[in-house]
Amino acid sequence: MTITYSKTVFSKKFNVLIFNDLCNSIIHKLFNPFKKLSLSILFFLSCFTSYVHAQSSQQVHTQNKAYQTKAEWFLKLPQYDLDSSYIYFQRAINCFKNNEMSNYQSLAEANFNLYTHLYKINISPKVNVCLKKARYYFNKIPNKKEVQLLAYNILIAEAEMSFRNGEKEQASKLMLEGFSLIQETKSPNIQARYLYDKGNFYSRLKSTSNSMKFSNTYLLKSKNLFESSNDTQKSEMLFKVYSRLGWYQNNYGTSDSCDYYFEKQKFLLPILKDPANTIYYSAMRANNYLRRKQYAEAALLLLACQNTSEKYKLTRTEVYVFNTYLQGVQELDFKKYDTAISIFNKGLSAAKLINRMNFINDGYERLLDAYTAKGDF
Repeated sequence: MTITYSKTVFSKKFNVLIFNDLCNSIIHKLFNPFKKLSLSILFFLSCFTSYVHAQSSQQVHTQNKAYQTKAEWFLKLPQYDLDSSYIYFQRAINCFKNNEMSNYQSLAEANFNLYTHLYKINISPKVNVCLKKARYYFNKIPNKKEVQLLAYNILIAEAEMSFRNGEKEQASKLMLEGFSLIQETKSPNIQARYLYDKGNFYSRLKSTSNSMKFSNTYLLKSKNLFESSNDTQKSEMLFKVYSRLGWYQNNYGTSDSCDYYFEKQKFLLPILKDPANTIYYSAMRANNYLRRKQYAEAALLLLACQNTSEKYKLTRTEVYVFNTYLQGVQELDFKKYDTAISIFNKGLSAAKLINRMNFINDGYERLLDAYTAKGDF
């Protein structure tokens, strides 16, 4: 049976070869009289191919934009779906894969957009991969002077990553390099972003009280520019600015000033329709209430933060860890030591999942406080 099958296969392949030769011979004879027209035909085909390529390029960019719009739609309430959003962002990037050389800028921008959305929900290691790809394609762009804003955005993002990893010196170097690119830009929208990043930079240094005052000064200037701007991301940026200003007031200002910025943020939440922002707002305001010993108000927000995080699968974030620790702190204040220890261990496990050493360290310090208060040395 095996020999018969082998012969049959060989016979079929042999017949195919004979058929192909026959076809080639016939085609050659048919087109032989048109040899003189070959150059004209080639010229026509070249022009037609160029036209089709131009059409395809335009269609590719249109398709890319449609995919990114769909991806961003899935990041809004009530249809929030992180997995679907990620799929559409990947489709947007893949639009340019067939012709990378002519789409380096588009690939850099698409990967950076994906990084921006993943960063605040802390999906590692995808976040790092997206930023590295954005940098990789940016470095291949021939004329970088035409994409200085993109260069700036990537540098600031890389600095932020360095801050997260505890590399302050590297972060400072990247931030200053970015500032040098756009500090002379006259566009109010770009100046507003530059001032926000500069204020954020000084607040992250935390070296002296003077640096915090510098931070607050730059943030206030940024706030004023954004409030009167036509930036397409005005609401998103104002939410960030109010967050930083509120954080400053939480540490150096008054309760009334804190409430002022928290109310500003709260007003923006329905506009942004972003659960990540809702989670952040709830945790930060709960922290402020705990400082003021307003436990009832804090408890409502801590529970809201936990429920929203778990509902939308946003538990691999620094905010979720922070919120969990706050729940433990409240239980510790009520002298419910065993409950506090259980909650701190939950937060510590979440911190280990996202591999944030400062949060892991904080978890052990919280447990130390709880066991000490309990008398379990």
